[in-house]
Amino acid sequence: MVHHYRGVAGDEIKAAYRYDGLSRRILKQVLRGDTLSTTRFGWDGDRQCAEVGEDWLRTTVHEPGGFVPLLRLEQARAPDPLELIQARRLLASQGQALPEAYRPPVDALRLACFHTDHLGTPLRLTGEDGQLRWQAEPDDWAAVRAERGDTNQPIRFQGQYHDEESGLYYNRYRYYAPEFGRYVSQDPLGLLGGMNGYIYSEINPSHYSDPLGLSPFAGAGGMSNQQLGSYAQAQAAINSVSAELEKIKGMITWDNPFAPDYVSAEIDVYFASGSIIYTRYGDLFTSGGIVRGYPSSAGGANISAGYLVCPAAPDRKELNDFLGGWASGAGYYDGVGVSVVANSAGTAVNVGAGLGKAGASLGSNSGRQWGISDVVPN
Repeated sequence: MVHHYRGVAGDEIKAAYRYDGLSRRILKQVLRGDTLSTTRFGWDGDRQCAEVGEDWLRTTVHEPGGFVPLLRLEQARAPDPLELIQARRLLASQGQALPEAYRPPVDALRLACFHTDHLGTPLRLTGEDGQLRWQAEPDDWAAVRAERGDTNQPIRFQGQYHDEESGLYYNRYRYYAPEFGRYVSQDPLGLLGGMNGYIYSEINPSHYSDPLGLSPFAGAGGMSNQQLGSYAQAQAAINSVSAELEKIKGMITWDNPFAPDYVSAEIDVYFASGSIIYTRYGDLFTSGGIVRGYPSSAGGANISAGYLVCPAAPDRKELNDFLGGWASGAGYYDGVGVSVVANSAGTAVNVGAGLGKAGASLGSNSGRQWGISDVVPN
């Protein structure tokens, strides 16, 4: 596929862009007056990672699994092999074949580090010696208000590449106009991308990034107001559970023959549950699971003492085997309450205080299957 662009700014400018079968731009040719320049692009999946000009090669190293640029490697491009062979033959025919002519010098590799903002937008580029090589002052929509330095740096928002000839930013599947803060091409997702097919990052570029030009996500350090509220609530719930558990640990005397085998603090939110369990042997477990509340799944919380009834009076291994595997259970809490939990390693009864009415749950206490955590013995 080929796109053409034509503009007039002093000399007439014509540009042609070529794309591969995955809609990635692989070549750009720009004609200014009588001068034609060609740039080829290399890709790592959806990330543009290399540029090759007439006599230079530039590679960008990104954050693992992301689009935030970290490092730039630049080097003068070695001569074309065919041109080099032809030059050697010409020199040899004239008796001028010197060793240096067979191995033309190539400039040393030059490294530079990106300095970005919280969204991964480059603000500065410094060389190996720490000297500033490029600096820009972008506005909220990545339009550069001021730029200085001795090198060209075309990366803007994550996944965007500045085309000097048009002033647009190539953004993988679309082109973005920074002066307007909008795309000039419609969202290829159609209505799945939203009612307005031209807006950038939900009209909130200080919180969202869109490296593919398809669907925005909260950038590094950027959260929407709704996300910030949810995060604060979740963090408060976690802190509350941890604080209550510390209080319980301080009150329990494990030498008492009637002391429980473990204590737990649990919170249920809609269909998910999470808890922290501390055993009489000093081992700590976290858990995650699926819970179904009755008559509704509004949520609940409880602090309970657990007694393993089968096997009774468990040793440390038996207790950890029970707490460290999949389990299912049912319980009722309304001020005070009780629940029964069972798996292949045994059965336990939990007695405590809490809210949440009746419920049934399925989950893993060690997190081995859930990837939350493992047993942390003292």
